[in-house]
Amino acid sequence: MSSLCTWLSLPATLAALLSVSQDPPPERQGPVPGNPGARGDEAWRRLGQHREDVATRESDPARVASEAQAAEVRAALVASLAKAGVTLDLEAEELRLQARIGSPRMPLEFLLVNDRGAEHESLLVTGARPSAITTAVHLLGLKPGRNVSWVEREPFPTEDEVRSGARTHDILAPEGDGLFVYVSWEENGRRRSYRAEDLVVTEHDGRVMPYTSWVFLGSRFVKPSAKDPEYFAADVEGDVISICYFAGGAQVFTNPHPLALRPIFWPNHTLVPERGTAVEVVLTRREREATAR
Repeated sequence: MSSLCTWLSLPATLAALLSVSQDPPPERQGPVPGNPGARGDEAWRRLGQHREDVATRESDPARVASEAQAAEVRAALVASLAKAGVTLDLEAEELRLQARIGSPRMPLEFLLVNDRGAEHESLLVTGARPSAITTAVHLLGLKPGRNVSWVEREPFPTEDEVRSGARTHDILAPEGDGLFVYVSWEENGRRRSYRAEDLVVTEHDGRVMPYTSWVFLGSRFVKPSAKDPEYFAADVEGDVISICYFAGGAQVFTNPHPLALRPIFWPNHTLVPERGTAVEVVLTRREREATAR
């Protein structure tokens, strides 16, 4: 019970909560402090500037949620999450975030990041801390799923077979509990609401992403050095929902569809409003219709 009580009573701690057949492609392996080739390494170098806003093992979102069993404790936790920018409705089985349209200058790798994330590669940006979002998801009863992975084929193809185009690995797509994502905003006096996938298109054919339930991974903890505590990686890198596969990433959610492996994704400019537009992001267990109204 100690970690939950600490989370509810200490402002500093509150702010911290506030894996197709294919050869494995070269990709980001997630936070590897000290490895100049790892995406997010710069974020880990800047960690010292904002340690107070990063969850550690003592405020593990899974533990915090699991300790909120009593009704009054759970209510206090939900209220604290709301102050951290995460509105949780346990009866409706959904959470809501305030966000804005980002300023992507490169193909999209993320659907949603927070202010410390790769805004130049994300459609949406929120001020909510990934650890607070993760705590809310645990309160909804989701369990972390399995991320994308590459498995060597058995028997492994010979060198000649590889030269002839034989695959060396099979991909195991992400799977597990997930949430549906919806985005809405005000436009010319009307409320527009879309599935998040409608707002993203693939470069090779211009089609929107296939609808999916975004798989909950729950990020992970990383210990930058022997003298450091373990930090919640998503709080450091700012990754919330990834569109592409990142086997060793810090993201809280991932796109499970095989299309995440290769295509280049861009914002759907026929629907997406101008950058900076305020939007509401809803993550829910209940699939629903979403159309422009």
